[in-house]
Amino acid sequence: MKKSALILEDELVIALLLSHILEEYGFDNIRVSSEGNRAIDVALEIEPDLIIIDINLHRMNGFEVIKELRDRFSYKMPTILIISAQNMAEELLLEIGLSSKKFISKPFSKREICNFLQEESF
Repeated sequence: MKKSALILEDELVIALLLSHILEEYGFDNIRVSSEGNRAIDVALEIEPDLIIIDINLHRMNGFEVIKELRDRFSYKMPTILIISAQNMAEELLLEIGLSSKKFISKPFSKREICNFLQEESF
């Protein structure tokens, strides 16, 4: 089964690390973007199974991207994982419709990403 992912991350080293982990989990179509507005177009193009989002993106932050994706993917919203150095309060995650299990703080370990992927059955 083919799996696709979109990584929204402005730090190249982190984006490459995440890409490598996803490849190990069988993702064969992985796209990376550092700009939120461009990422929305890419998401609509590839309809990813998973979107990994950093909150601090250029031109459009991660929260804005999530809200825009919710409007555009009304039929089947991809799984979203937020990875950020920002502390995320439980209330803020609930406000955007995500549980705390879909947030991993930076710096993160490969094990944390793998645990998330297993919990989400990827």
